[in-house]
Amino acid sequence: MSIDLTKIAEDSTRGAFFLATGNIIATIISAIAVFIIARLLGAELYGVYTVSLTVPSLLLLFVDFGVDRALIRFSANLHAKDANESLAKMLRYGILFKTLVGITIFSISLLLSDYLAMYIIARPDYGIYIRLGSLAIIFQIIFNTVGAVFIGLDHMEYSALATNIQALVKAVVSSLLVVLGFSVMGAITGFVVSYLVAGLFSGSLFFIKLYKPLNLSKHEDELTSPLKTMLSYGFPLYISTLLFGASSQLQNVILAIFTSDVDVGNFKAALNFVALLTALTGPVVMALLPAFSKLDKDDDQVKTFFTLTTKYMSLLMVPAITIIIIFSKELIDIIYGTSFLSAAFFLSLSAIPFFLVSLGRFTLGSLFNGLGETKATLKMTLINFIVFISLAPLLTKTHNVPGLIIALLFSGSASTILGAYMAKTKFDAQPDYKNMVKIYVVASISALPALLTIHFLPLQPLLKVLVGSSTYLFTYATIIPLVRIINGAELEGICQTINKIRFLKSLAKPLLTYMRKLTAKMER
Repeated sequence: MSIDLTKIAEDSTRGAFFLATGNIIATIISAIAVFIIARLLGAELYGVYTVSLTVPSLLLLFVDFGVDRALIRFSANLHAKDANESLAKMLRYGILFKTLVGITIFSISLLLSDYLAMYIIARPDYGIYIRLGSLAIIFQIIFNTVGAVFIGLDHMEYSALATNIQALVKAVVSSLLVVLGFSVMGAITGFVVSYLVAGLFSGSLFFIKLYKPLNLSKHEDELTSPLKTMLSYGFPLYISTLLFGASSQLQNVILAIFTSDVDVGNFKAALNFVALLTALTGPVVMALLPAFSKLDKDDDQVKTFFTLTTKYMSLLMVPAITIIIIFSKELIDIIYGTSFLSAAFFLSLSAIPFFLVSLGRFTLGSLFNGLGETKATLKMTLINFIVFISLAPLLTKTHNVPGLIIALLFSGSASTILGAYMAKTKFDAQPDYKNMVKIYVVASISALPALLTIHFLPLQPLLKVLVGSSTYLFTYATIIPLVRIINGAELEGICQTINKIRFLKSLAKPLLTYMRKLTAKMER
């Protein structure tokens, strides 16, 4: 890799690590808070709390217009060019626009809360809760928008810190107020206060650490219409987000019509484990957006970087997917017990679409969005949506939950294949198919010792998962260098990148040292 690509790769790895760890910590804190609040409120009042926040959350879907991802893209691009004047103007207009939209949505929610309670959630007496929850809208928008700027400017650690502060304040304040007897009002107040604190913290950190040091002059910069630029870029992504949200809701409707409550429960239990895969891919995808934004679409480095990122994503994701499929029954038994009879099968099926990683499923969006081709992303979303709504009702009616999962596989495949075709025609960017085949073969071979562990060792489910997955990863890490999927120079580059992150370096050092020794022997 050239020096520029090496630096971009280091920033992306560092950013993905901070986003992932921040999300994990925040998720743990939130899970503890949910447990405490739910136990204190009881099922009925916890339901009131959850339903009451539905309306403010729903209104938030309509405030972005793609500006957040536009800020990620243009912040990264302008910062890489040292265009401080244009960067500052873009940041001012973006944050001001989102704040004004937030004030508008907040006013609508506040003034029409009783009507929203009546016609959206069919609970007219919940208007007071909606009014209280609406106070968080402006601060949520500031929190989300400034978080996008942090990502664009390669300060993902700030985003992770703000996310953890929000989760911690919500957990402490909501629990305390409920204990003091404020019931649902106390829980919602904690929710509002958490975004108030996190929004003010994020805004202050942004102004002091990032905006103020730009050393702006007073002359006019070349970027004359930043808002128009951001909306033109972001609107296709906004439509994509709405379609994705509609698709998610349609899944629930189709399941409700054609399947039983037992099947829905098993499917939702399986999706909780699929969320672990999303937790792996989400931070990487988010970190790759500013990475691609720093490149020129006419530069040959685009296709080089796309090939490398797809390859490394596949190296990480394919074994993770395989482990979840192999140990699906044990994972379900550990968490939910043996009463969820179908969940393991649903989990195995639901993990299969993630194998599209080798075609660029998790890198194509960052490629297109980073290079300003957001209409390509919209085309992918449209084909995904059309194929899904065409197949899902029929397949679910005839094959139950597996039919829905098959529809998701077909729609995801159609979307990814279209994206791969557009990446090839627009940028001559494509995966390294030869190494992709090798990765899948190695992943399959590595599964054999893990399968033997399941069938022949008399272990409890948790020990089966720990011993079997460790055996799988050791076998996988041994074969990868032997078949030369990565060479010594690539492995050295990975080591140099990971060494910049102290905690990650400590975790990965034994495995990387082992792989470097094997690679060195193969290249002698």
